[in-house]
Amino acid sequence: MERIAVYGAGTIGSCQATLIIGNGLPCTVIGHSERGLERCRKSIEQNWDDLIAEGLATEGNKQAAMALVTITNDPAALQEHTFVFEAVAEGTEEKRAVYERPSSRTLRPTW
Repeated sequence: MERIAVYGAGTIGSCQATLIIGNGLPCTVIGHSERGLERCRKSIEQNWDDLIAEGLATEGNKQAAMALVTITNDPAALQEHTFVFEAVAEGTEEKRAVYERPSSRTLRPTW
């Protein structure tokens, strides 16, 4: 099975994680602050609450999906992942910093 990660715990990263776990795949989200990690978890939970409110998911779906997500600030957690979405803040320096980290050496930027 593919191992999927999202590097970035903001709005885009949390939505990508929601999509991945919603399809029954485990997902690791990498952030950079404890506050950001908590905000990411709350955002993913809110996405599920919105789906439930629209009749598109159940509480059971939410619980099963939330069990598939790992949210951490440790880039070393990317090891063994076969696919990584990059979703850090827009800006060349922020993005370059992700690719220059020793634990991210296997990531291939597209610029």
